Amino acid sequence: MVKKTINFHDEKVLEKFDKQITKKYGSIRGNRTNVLEMLMNEYSSGTYEENNEKLEQLNQKVSELTTEYETLLTENTKLQKDNENYHDVIDELTIKVETLEKEVQTLRTDNTHMKELMSEKNNRITEYQTNITSLNKKVTSKENEYKHLEEVRNKDLEEKNNLTKKISKYSYVIGYIENMSLLDRILKKYPDEMKALPENTDN
Repeated sequence: MVKKTINFHDEKVLEKFDKQITKKYGSIRGNRTNVLEMLMNEYSSGTYEENNEKLEQLNQKVSELTTEYETLLTENTKLQKDNENYHDVIDELTIKVETLEKEVQTLRTDNTHMKELMSEKNNRITEYQTNITSLNKKVTSKENEYKHLEEVRNKDLEEKNNLTKKISKYSYVIGYIENMSLLDRILKKYPDEMKALPENTDN
């Protein structure tokens, strides 16, 4: 075993090194020598520099991953916020849809009621039209009956007037004959009105 003394310009470096060794391997003095020897071997063989380069690469990777993580975290926060906003929009739209469904149902109910009323009105209109047609037929029948009665009445009036004229003529002739003398009757000195009388009194 070779013993050599190492002089440090900054004792704080040695104190820091002792603390790390004590923390990791305990407070045994030999541990410090072993760790120092191991580090010297790694450094002389290039392992230290290689490990240090790997450590830097790892630190760089950790930094990149940390940045990526922070970016993802920011995006996730934004997505969560957007998701909350979407939930609010969805809730609002759901309420609107439910309101519209209620309005549509109300309109359907009103439409059904209106159809029932329209059907009832149409039935009444059909009934009224049937009654009007029936009344028109009755009115037409009564009008025809009235026309017939009017014609019969006019004919009867005409016959009555003719009979009245005949009766008037016969009354005059009869009265004249009654006032005639017996000689005038024998001589048939009848008035001219009697000659105008028709021979067939049934006409």
